[in-house]
Amino acid sequence: MNPMRWLRRVLSNQPDLPTSSLPDSKDKSKKSAASGEVSKRIIVLGSSIKAPGVIACDWEDLPPKLNVADCDVLVVNLVPFYDPEFGKGLSAKTLTNLPTSRDFWRHLFSPNTETIVMGSPNEWIGDPEAYRENFGRSWGYNSLQRTDWWQPPNLPYQTDSKGETVSACDKGWAFYLDKVKRWRHYFSLSKTAAFNLHDHFFKEVCPQGNSTKALVTPLAKNRQGESIAFRFDLAIGRLPEDRLGRVSEGHPADPLKLSSSLVVLPPTTTIDSFEAVELILAERYGVAAVHETPHWVESFLLPEQQSLKVDLDAALAESKRLSLHAEDLRQQLTASLRLQRILYGTGDELEGLTRELVTMLGATVTNGPHKFRDDGRLTVQGLDGQLLMMEVKGRQKSLKLEDIRQLAGWVGMAGSEEKIKVTKGLVVGCGHTDYPPNERQCIFPDNAVKEACLHDFCLLTTSQLLQAVHRFQKGELTQQKFWESVVKTKGLFAD
Repeated sequence: MNPMRWLRRVLSNQPDLPTSSLPDSKDKSKKSAASGEVSKRIIVLGSSIKAPGVIACDWEDLPPKLNVADCDVLVVNLVPFYDPEFGKGLSAKTLTNLPTSRDFWRHLFSPNTETIVMGSPNEWIGDPEAYRENFGRSWGYNSLQRTDWWQPPNLPYQTDSKGETVSACDKGWAFYLDKVKRWRHYFSLSKTAAFNLHDHFFKEVCPQGNSTKALVTPLAKNRQGESIAFRFDLAIGRLPEDRLGRVSEGHPADPLKLSSSLVVLPPTTTIDSFEAVELILAERYGVAAVHETPHWVESFLLPEQQSLKVDLDAALAESKRLSLHAEDLRQQLTASLRLQRILYGTGDELEGLTRELVTMLGATVTNGPHKFRDDGRLTVQGLDGQLLMMEVKGRQKSLKLEDIRQLAGWVGMAGSEEKIKVTKGLVVGCGHTDYPPNERQCIFPDNAVKEACLHDFCLLTTSQLLQAVHRFQKGELTQQKFWESVVKTKGLFAD
């Protein structure tokens, strides 16, 4: 089989597909962009842009031990190194923090990943002259490095030249190549190139492998048809030991490991390299960069803008004030709504709410000397010093005769033991709580009503008490009139 056809089949997993059919991540990425989701973990070296889901840093600020193998997309901006002074100005710390070629290799052979390199892998990081002058002294490996330190295999040979003809071969990269109007080097592509790698590289990704084959696909060409941008794919296989030295005569019969794509692009000319990185992230992966407004911009506002800012600040301050006021009102309403529990509550809660509502109607509530007897003594200004004794009862069904008799007993004991005269007994009841107040039957049975009339007691429901407060707050009922009605009532209170 022809080696080129074999590698196409290997890298596409389909028989005899043309080079243009090789997998491309753009369609999938565009779907992610349309859904508004960032589905890829992206690392950018050489450009500290801000974008969601992206880890990006300038060459001067590389963090130590950055694991470039732990990402889906790796973008490497080598364009700044075209300026030799830039590389010379980097500190030894930068060279020390460069990600290792081992991690690049692991990333390249991770599934569903992509590596994009902008610029030339043939420049210097550091000062070559200073390195030569100090060679063998205090300077070491981390004082000088080439921009190809990261590549496990040797990429196609680079030839420095210049030209302005740029012909895109891949529509998927047209958005980027449209920004390239001049080129400064081209690459010699050997589509059946074989690479002899060190054993430790094979141990990292494919311990059984001992040979490689590369497929280099042009993405853009110059006038002479030489590649100025390309995609690089690699397959690892195993050859018999007696054929390792004659790789040109054969190729692995069965691939053991396939790499993801490595894309090498020339620098853009109509936009700078930082904008080019943003363009790649936006067009290929649907990730938009975030641009923060510098803090000093406010010093250059126009008069109309200053007026708008003053109005905006005032509106925001008023909005904050209204928000705080609304929160205060919300808390007040939440606290006040507990009063409605008088319509279905029981026990101490019902007693406390009843005392609160009669106080709102002008009564003064005091406790008797015995904690477990009556539920409070009421005095009301304007009733000539009359003393009312209150008993509060809550039951799921109707109240009982014994509830009335209990209050009669408390009134009698107050007279005999405390030597005070209770002029009116008041029973406040809540019953049939499974139904709304307007659907409830009378909660006081006939025998309880007769007993109340016998002792001149007033029988008042909690819903009647709440309704009295409602009418009072609307100005339809005075406190005086309400209590006069209570005092005059024998038996059931009439609304």
